[in-house]
Order: sequence, then C-alpha cells, then structure tokens
Amino acid sequence: MPKTAFVPDDYVSVKDRVDKFWKEYPDGSIRTTINEETTEGLITGWICLASVRKDAATDYPIATGYARQELLTTAPLKRNGEPNEFAPEWTSPVEVVETSAIGRALANMGYQTKGRPSQEEVRKAHAKSDQPRDSALHDSTYGYAVERLGDAAADVFVPALTRAGIKAGDWITTEDQAKAVREEIDAATA
Repeated sequence: MPKTAFVPDDYVSVKDRVDKFWKEYPDGSIRTTINEETTEGLITGWICLASVRKDAATDYPIATGYARQELLTTAPLKRNGEPNEFAPEWTSPVEVVETSAIGRALANMGYQTKGRPSQEEVRKAHAKSDQPRDSALHDSTYGYAVERLGDAAADVFVPALTRAGIKAGDWITTEDQAKAVREEIDAATA
C-alpha cells in the first residue's frame, strides 16, 4: 500500500466531527472502552474501542472505531531532533488513544469526507519504518469481534490476539492469524 503525504487542509479534526455528531444527534452517545495491553505483566500500550449510537437508549452502535497507542519509553522527537516533552502521546497517551478511536468511529459513520486516518495516526505512521501495513485484515477481524460482542469486543479482542500467538502491538497479517483470532472470539462467546 503506497504511503500518502499528510495534507493538513484535508484533515477534519475529531473535535469538528464530534460537534457535527452532537448537532445531528443530541440524544446520541459516544462510548469508549479502554484496555491495557501488557507483556509479562508490564503495560505496553492501550487499545480503545469507541462506539457511536444515534440514540443513547439503543444497545447496538451505528459505527465503531478502534485505536491503539503504545507506551512510549522516551519522548518523541521534534523535527530538530530535540525531545518533545509536551507531545500528547507522551503526556496523555490514554486520551490520545480515546480521541483516535472516537475519530475513527465518527469517520466510519461518515463524518470525515476528506480522508481516512486521524492526525495522530498519520504522525505515527510517518514516524515508523517504511514497512507499510495493510490494516484491512486486522480491522475486519476486529469488526467480527464487534459484531459478536458489541461493547465487550475490546475486552475479548486483545486476549484473543495473545492466545492466537500474536504479540502485543503486532497486527493480524495473514488469513491463518485472522482465523485463529476468530476461533478465540467464538470460544469466548460460547
């Protein structure tokens, strides 16, 4: 998948998407579930599921969004190479993952017409190596969990990844991995 440059004018902020949602659905709801990702008992990051409902009284969301934020061990660097001690992913990683998940859920509902990724996701993608990741298989497997479990999906998905042999922070990249995770999800709901 080719990388694309981030174009600030094409980005619709999460705040703008949330404002539009509340204007259109004042009785709606935006719910989030945040789970810690751990390796050998140590927190390595967070996974957040955001679910959006047009009416807060309904049990099933109209759209969901999923985001992951790794625990940083050093402050991200500014363009000049100095540490950025005020970067949100350094000072407030849980809020960053929640905002990203809400932004994705609202984008899935149609509240972002100019592009798909959140600003934080674009920043993280450009900071990583040049190994592109196709999230379609990972996202579709998570969608299966949401379909089966609703708001409880985030609670089951991360442990299912681990039981299927996928390390914390890694994505589902093969059909065999996706099948193994789906089987773990099915076993958790049996």
